[in-house]
Amino acid sequence: MQDALRPDGPGRPDPDRGVGATVLVAAGAAQELDAHLADLAASARSLYDTAPDPELRSRMLGLGAAGARARVVVLPDGRTRVSSRPFRPPVPGGPPVRLVPFVLPGGLGAHDWADQRLADDLRERAGEGALPLLLDEDGEVLEPVGETVLIVRDGTLVGPPLDDRRRHAVAAARLPVARRERLELETLRRADQLVVVGSLNGVRAAEVAA
Repeated sequence: MQDALRPDGPGRPDPDRGVGATVLVAAGAAQELDAHLADLAASARSLYDTAPDPELRSRMLGLGAAGARARVVVLPDGRTRVSSRPFRPPVPGGPPVRLVPFVLPGGLGAHDWADQRLADDLRERAGEGALPLLLDEDGEVLEPVGETVLIVRDGTLVGPPLDDRRRHAVAAARLPVARRERLELETLRRADQLVVVGSLNGVRAAEVAA
């Protein structure tokens, strides 16, 4: 287990760079667009007392491409930027995603920060095909960077608490989570099934790195 912050590495995200949302464009449409835009508007209002471009939804609907990853960023002054690049979701039924633990006291918070320097650094350190798994300083599991972790126990879907130390993927909101509780690494390892959920990659089986 490693510390997320390194003396020579990037620090915590800079709020002055804005907040964002990452949206999958597939079958000619931006997926779960209204939910993403609602989350983005709530973050912009909470952090900056501003709102995204009122034409943002139309701009997103106009992307119209299949197999793309769209990124929306709202700056503190309300300016809104949209970019996209090709993206191919993983093939269902692939091998489990390896989760590599990192300790980050207090987590990344409840917002999708536009400043992705720390997240990118953690992804690089986790290794190709793996996800960095953030833990609080007391060992509580917070989130895989950019996704949500869930477990299945005795046929019941269990998730982490809803609090401001972590983000909760839009894609996870539609899943029937029956109970929320504190999760630790041992909880994940002993679960009947461990999954990660994200807007781009959907639901994938996962395993905690040894």
